[in-house]
Amino acid sequence: MSSIRISFAYSLTPAYLAAIVLLVRGLRLKTLAPGELIAYLLLLIGGFAAIALAQPNSVFTIAVMIFPFLFFSAWKVCAKKRSVWLALGVCISLLAAAAGIWIALYKAPFMRRTVTWVWNSFQTPAESLRAVATLSMNATGGEYGGEIVLAVFVLLGLLVALLRKKAWIVFSYLAVASLYVLCAAFEGRFRNVATGFWYHDSFRPAGAMCILAVALAAYALILHFRSVETCREHCFDICKTRNRCWDINCFDRSGSCTHPRIFEYRVSRKDARTDER
Repeated sequence: MSSIRISFAYSLTPAYLAAIVLLVRGLRLKTLAPGELIAYLLLLIGGFAAIALAQPNSVFTIAVMIFPFLFFSAWKVCAKKRSVWLALGVCISLLAAAAGIWIALYKAPFMRRTVTWVWNSFQTPAESLRAVATLSMNATGGEYGGEIVLAVFVLLGLLVALLRKKAWIVFSYLAVASLYVLCAAFEGRFRNVATGFWYHDSFRPAGAMCILAVALAAYALILHFRSVETCREHCFDICKTRNRCWDINCFDRSGSCTHPRIFEYRVSRKDARTDER
């Protein structure tokens, strides 16, 4: 039953994160109409209630994921005013507030059963880092098959996100991955404070990693498809310039290219030569 509740909460998380991102960007750019603002606020309130009732620790997962976005958004707003000290002050205040709320909730009596739950580590630090890199979280006994192809796209997505100035999603992914590493490979006070809201259960941050991994892999795939399209157009331009086609499926038995665009190009050239004569 618990796994079903976690799955339900995590299935709502991407939409909830998107709503927060759109709301904050709309407020920062001043593009939200009053009706849209009310709709977003109602969506966030209702979504928060649904996620919290399904699995309360999912709220902390969302907080970890969205905090880097709020941090960088605050920096952008303050940087526009050309005040570095203001930006530093606001960002440091955000960090201090987040840390204070985290510690206060950790010490709250109603959270005592959750944060003191015993869940021992089962990997070495090197194994946990390798598991994160290969997306083979929670593997034991030297089994590190993982999702190698997807892992490559996720790593490329991290680089693409940095190049596109989407650093917040990189920090979000690294923060959730760090929670997994702490759960799987470490013991001690810091680990207890950092991962207590998830019962120190490595499966929970591992599942949360998948939410951001999908977005990062999508970044890499979009770049890949655009590169292929650009290469295809470039190759076609070369073919058209040389009056030939490189696609073997475009040739008939006589060896002539039947590609529609190449055929139209040849006809236009023939008509031009006829007009010159």
